[in-house]
Amino acid sequence: KFVTIVLISFAGSTQASLRRHAQAETMPFCNSTDADFHHSDFGQEGRCLYPEAHRQRRHAQTTSPFTPPDEDDLTFVVNSGPGLDTGCTFREGGPLVFSVKIPRVFGDIDKLLAAGLISEIVTLSMPAYDVDFADGERDVVSLNGTPLSGFLTGVNEVWKLNSFNIPINMLKFPTDPGEGGTAQEEDNVISIDIDINNDGWCVAIDWAAVAIQKAPLPVVLFHGILSSGDVWEPLWETELEKLGIPNDGNQNLGELGSIQSNADLIASR
Repeated sequence: KFVTIVLISFAGSTQASLRRHAQAETMPFCNSTDADFHHSDFGQEGRCLYPEAHRQRRHAQTTSPFTPPDEDDLTFVVNSGPGLDTGCTFREGGPLVFSVKIPRVFGDIDKLLAAGLISEIVTLSMPAYDVDFADGERDVVSLNGTPLSGFLTGVNEVWKLNSFNIPINMLKFPTDPGEGGTAQEEDNVISIDIDINNDGWCVAIDWAAVAIQKAPLPVVLFHGILSSGDVWEPLWETELEKLGIPNDGNQNLGELGSIQSNADLIASR
């Protein structure tokens, strides 16, 4: 997906700014005092639902009582495929490997970070089953080949929603394919090394989601009457490039184009 903001210039210029905010669903905390003792250095957190909560399952395709979030321009989900919904899997059946795909171009991440336009920390969430953390089970989560500090946590024969707060630079994003190109989605590979101490424990994962709290949308610039695409240079496009925001101001609508012809050109972008 490549979502655009359209800016149209008439006598003066107008700028649209869209922001999205994600709010986590509140669940009861585990009653195990040890379940969350070893949190990730990146801020791992967890919430539990006990077996009676299975009655509240809202989506048949999930194997846990936790409903995956809806995908949008800032939230990316994998809910089926190899490595997921495996049943409780022991060490010899691992690792569990699956990918969260990001199809959207975000721009120059370093420039966006410097400008404060994108979240420095993002959330990786996944429901895990039967993690006997208090009894010594240790399962390691890796993202794109890098182990996260901390472990999955949970309770015997219980689904628990594990969340890791991670630096955005750990993610892989599609690059801008250029005018007329199509962005190629990037796989963010998650691996679960099961029972690293080989103590006979098993685990299962239902789904995984990556949530980015804020990021600018790509910008497409369209000029007004008696003008051309050159109006956006050098100020607008140059400044957007400095901020790291993907943009396109090259479209010429014609000085006196009709509403219909202009609408057709805009739709084609």
